[in-house]
Amino acid sequence: MATRFYLPSTGSPPVSPAFEAGWDRTSEADRRRCVVSKIGSSPVNFAAITQTATDDYDTLALQFVSDPISAQTITGTIKGQIKCLESSALANFSYAIVVKVVSGDGSTVRGTLYTDFSDTGAEFDDATRTNRKFPAAGSALGSVVAQAGDRIVIEIGARKNGTNASSRTATLTVGDSVASDLPEDEVETGVLNPWIEFSQTIKFSIVSKMLAHNHFSGGIRN
Repeated sequence: MATRFYLPSTGSPPVSPAFEAGWDRTSEADRRRCVVSKIGSSPVNFAAITQTATDDYDTLALQFVSDPISAQTITGTIKGQIKCLESSALANFSYAIVVKVVSGDGSTVRGTLYTDFSDTGAEFDDATRTNRKFPAAGSALGSVVAQAGDRIVIEIGARKNGTNASSRTATLTVGDSVASDLPEDEVETGVLNPWIEFSQTIKFSIVSKMLAHNHFSGGIRN
């Protein structure tokens, strides 16, 4: 069974892993906790990706950190959907994403599952905030052996392809407040939940399950 992570607009993670070194710019990046059960956070447009006139530039918008997982080997494929917008048709933005496994305290990278700075995705629309694949269905993961208590980290941003004469901005919309999720297309513009999905079942630690139970029973509030 696949595991779908939702991308809330609220809820800081308990740890702050270092951003992947492959990003050219991380100064505007925010951190959030990704979840497998929706928490009802409102849609927020993260306009954190302002670029200067530089060739092929990758900027991080958001880092999502999971609750602790059980010991397991993570492999298979990944896919996702997020609504995006670019400030100008001249910007030539497309998706950029990194997925990795880190230790429970965030200080050690166990391994990288997926990295894509290739500019192969569809360009963001410059007029309407529109659904984009993040990445395309069936994108192959590497294999990482996770230890008990480790966390999955998902970093999402945008790649600017080519030279621009002035600064450009890309924005990504996250939140999980509605009943339905974004479909697997690149035309949807409605208010629906973005997501990142692993093809395999991600097993979570007992601590994570207790936290989730307490959250939904009223014991813990974000």
